[in-house]
Amino acid sequence: MKKVFLLTMVAMFVFCATSCKKEGVYKPGKKVEQILSSSDNDPEPTPEETWSWDGKLLKSITYNWLSTEDELVQEYFTYDGKRLVSSDIEGASHTDYIYDGRKLARIVSEKSVAGYGKYINIYEFEHNGKKISKIINTMTITVADAMNACVSPLRMFLPYGVCQQIEADNQRDAVAFQKSGAKMDTTITIIVTRTYNLTWDGDNVTKIEGECLQTGLDAPSYTYIRTFAYDNKHNPFTGLYTGSEFIYDEAEDAFGANNITADKEVITRANGQINTYSYTYSYTYDDDDYPIAYTSTRDDSQQSKRYYTIKYIK
Repeated sequence: MKKVFLLTMVAMFVFCATSCKKEGVYKPGKKVEQILSSSDNDPEPTPEETWSWDGKLLKSITYNWLSTEDELVQEYFTYDGKRLVSSDIEGASHTDYIYDGRKLARIVSEKSVAGYGKYINIYEFEHNGKKISKIINTMTITVADAMNACVSPLRMFLPYGVCQQIEADNQRDAVAFQKSGAKMDTTITIIVTRTYNLTWDGDNVTKIEGECLQTGLDAPSYTYIRTFAYDNKHNPFTGLYTGSEFIYDEAEDAFGANNITADKEVITRANGQINTYSYTYSYTYDDDDYPIAYTSTRDDSQQSKRYYTIKYIK
């Protein structure tokens, strides 16, 4: 069930809902304790992520879907006051978050694995007023690195729909690397540059327009447009959007300031081929209008569903 991709973001982004907020500060209305998932083929709910808190600060996340009986895969967060400045996954990656005043300027993530080489993943951000309007993502990697999963840093700073798009691109690149025929012990320098232009409606990203260019590998470039629709309920992940498992199982559950109800992506490849993907989401809310369960449905000829439960600290 679990797919292994080039970079697992996870990634997430904190954005400014008002001018008084610093990017990099996560202050949820309710603290998530655990996320569980199931499917029609595997109906017993199993943990995806388990969160640990230190007062009002998120201390760590255990990625249960990556962990084994012998080893837990955990990401630890370091703060300057209330603002995130770095994160670490032991033996896997280190990430620095760099700010310009109240705004996020760059994210630099490095991963080095003995016998596999190293990748450097850099994100640069442009703002239009209070919102992030453009992301330029440059990755320098080896083919061997592309075969290994890690958790990406993007989860800390933008609505999950944006992060999920970047992770979907990572997935496509990983497939391209594998199809290149390169051997696992072969070191090939590959540079992937992606540009993402964001359109906002209030505190939700309603459209992403992107382009991907590659060098060092005979793989086609592509462009895409992705659009989202939302409900009007509270999103517990506003400012910190989890979702690694959602990406791997192709359940693009994108969270913005509100919860996504529809998600459509149109990809145009260099050879003129066009692919369309769409997803819908239905939610169950608690008395405070926070989601406690939801269903993700992929709408195509191979329609698939996944079911999620969110537990909060009481």
